[in-house]
Amino acid sequence: MYNEVPITDKKPSSRWLGKSTFNWYIYYCSFAAIWLTIAGTVSLIWISPMISILQSNDPNINPLGKPISTIHLSVLTSVSFLSPLLTTPTIGKISDKFGRKNSMIFSATLTALSYLTIAFVPNFYIYCICRLITGVAKDYILVNCSIYSNEITEPSKRGRFGLYFTLAYPLGYLYGYVIGAYAAFRLFNILCSLPAVVHLLLCAFITDSPVALALKGKRTKALRALEKLRDSGQEKDLELELSAILREVKSKAENSSFQLKNLWNNAASRKALLLGLVVTFSEKCCGINFVLPFSADCFNRLNLSGNTVNILIAVIQFFGFLFSACIVNKVGKKRLMISSMIVCILSMLSMGCYLFLHSKQIVSSNLDWLSVVCVLVFMTGYSTGLGCVELSILCELFPTQFRALGVTLAVTAGVLISFISLFAFPIVRERFGEYPVLWFYGLINSVFLIIVYFKLPETTGKSFEKIQNLLEENK
Repeated sequence: MYNEVPITDKKPSSRWLGKSTFNWYIYYCSFAAIWLTIAGTVSLIWISPMISILQSNDPNINPLGKPISTIHLSVLTSVSFLSPLLTTPTIGKISDKFGRKNSMIFSATLTALSYLTIAFVPNFYIYCICRLITGVAKDYILVNCSIYSNEITEPSKRGRFGLYFTLAYPLGYLYGYVIGAYAAFRLFNILCSLPAVVHLLLCAFITDSPVALALKGKRTKALRALEKLRDSGQEKDLELELSAILREVKSKAENSSFQLKNLWNNAASRKALLLGLVVTFSEKCCGINFVLPFSADCFNRLNLSGNTVNILIAVIQFFGFLFSACIVNKVGKKRLMISSMIVCILSMLSMGCYLFLHSKQIVSSNLDWLSVVCVLVFMTGYSTGLGCVELSILCELFPTQFRALGVTLAVTAGVLISFISLFAFPIVRERFGEYPVLWFYGLINSVFLIIVYFKLPETTGKSFEKIQNLLEENK
């Protein structure tokens, strides 16, 4: 099935005749994946505009009719991050067996149905179930869209396209914050389902990734997918690229049993997993799990407009991601990540110091704007590094035979870290205040910064094979 037969028995299609032309199709496929990623990222900030609604005493505002308790808020905030318990055993296998495209369709359907159920069924336990389902869908989205984005692009363009793909994150945050600021509960949740519905419509015309097709033994379709996704005038390059894909797929087929054991026994893959966990933990523990869900509530407590600050955060994040997309090939993902971590660490420590002084009534309330500055500086640093390169680096570290499993394990571990921090934050805040959590984020990420600086290889512009060679050389 996976024999490497040179592709010389077929005549070049007419698209190879003449000069190289712009390939719009790869942008269309990326655009479709971006819509699904927007749907997934909305679920990450869903609770932020909902806190004030669900804690309202006004039954015309709160669909539950009465304010939810602190423990109920903790459960509703964190329940979607329990999803790895359901998805970890299956997500990699489903992605490989049914393909990236079908997996994305599945997650889009789950997302749309869950939001529509929340919109029309006012029950706390139904909300929790639907939030868990959106969490499951979010896991499939994070894994499949990131892998899809990497697998449809060639190595020289992977960095730029990967960051175009991550622009969906700030767009999703901005979309959620804007509709959350102005829409009532039911309309908000209906609008949350819209990006997933758009993705389902666009999916009718996208191709699965060449790697996913090769994994299913569809060699001819993999070649056709490459023809659609690559610029014209690259026929010889297509033959080489398909041969490389088939080699990796053959290796995956030979090592399909006991994948986790094989991943760990392979020195380069083991190092990729450990570095992938560090990269994921760096992003989850940088403070973003405070800024996105709880910053609006925090600023409201300081008598500042939380929704306005959140919209500013999303705008800054969008332009930060866009800026990174323009410079990533020149600067490199590793440098962007390191500079981002430094800014995030300093911002969290500074914000923690301010909130500590505020809690002790040492500083005047006239200086509350300093907290906004700290958060906006944090988001500037986050959006120009950690937020936009984490998934791209993660997908590039693993070889094809372990990519779905490796990315799933790293993403799962990161989601569990998010669950713990999101569940604990309302309880810790009620007992001790916000500042101990922010100091913890700053200190733990300082440790991750040292590991990233000395151990993480630069992946920008390198093929998957070259990255594996770098990992093997630096054991």
